[in-house]
Amino acid sequence: MQPSDSPHPEERLPSSGSDSFVDSPWRKAVSSRRGKKGRAKDSMETSLEIALSQVAEPWDEDRTRFKPELVLQGQTYHAVPLFDVAPYAADPADTPGHLLLKSPGGEFAYMNRLWKRGQGIPLLQNRRTGVVCWDQDVVIPVLLDGRTLAVWMSLTPMEVFTLREGISMAKGTVIIGGLGMGYLLRKVCAKTTVERVIVVEQSRELLDWFGDRLCAAQPKVTDVICGDAYEQLGQFGDQVRYLFDIWPTYGDAAEDARFQAAKSQHRGVWGWGDYHIVDPAGKKSERPE
Repeated sequence: MQPSDSPHPEERLPSSGSDSFVDSPWRKAVSSRRGKKGRAKDSMETSLEIALSQVAEPWDEDRTRFKPELVLQGQTYHAVPLFDVAPYAADPADTPGHLLLKSPGGEFAYMNRLWKRGQGIPLLQNRRTGVVCWDQDVVIPVLLDGRTLAVWMSLTPMEVFTLREGISMAKGTVIIGGLGMGYLLRKVCAKTTVERVIVVEQSRELLDWFGDRLCAAQPKVTDVICGDAYEQLGQFGDQVRYLFDIWPTYGDAAEDARFQAAKSQHRGVWGWGDYHIVDPAGKKSERPE
């Protein structure tokens, strides 16, 4: 397994002085609380509370659309934890050791991070950027590098949005390169068009720790291979879909020469953060929204 998500720095909602705030739903909600001369009746903290209650929308991991400023109803956001560890509202480096679960060999660590009401997390999809927050506290499962505590993957809306395209391609026999925390596996196996799933994960420690358990829970998984996903190209017939999620940062696939070569030589190859697509004229372009 390679790191599959960059760390999420803490961000707040846009302030009233930022350009992005001018036409945002937060601005509209706050404006309704101002007097005729524009004098604020409430502090920004009170206005934020009002805005959150007015614009929060339910979360649907299949249908919620990307927005530069997305506010979600916390009670509808259910990220399933891998382990029963008490949540903590701090960066991994500032989290007490007993709230960080380490893998047996120390290669990985895991935490359930508590994100406070109104606290923003960066949001990406293709080359669009934004911020998402919730109207109440939520818990986000996070997989970390066991030695540096850098974030490898976290089950945030960013993860969901950036994997949707790969999930939409899945049908027939699917090879998943990079297990991560199992979200891609779960969504692919849930599709009626998918008949067989082969998981390729390079970390034996991750498989032993929780990966084999996640794969065993999915009847469509017929093979779990510990190794290099590229070595499976062409090994299971011509009608296979390959979904690769093996890069440390979103967008790395677009600059990965090995991946781009594999995609040009094999049909049905998709990579997390790959911006390059080929139109009918054979020209590269950015992915559509």
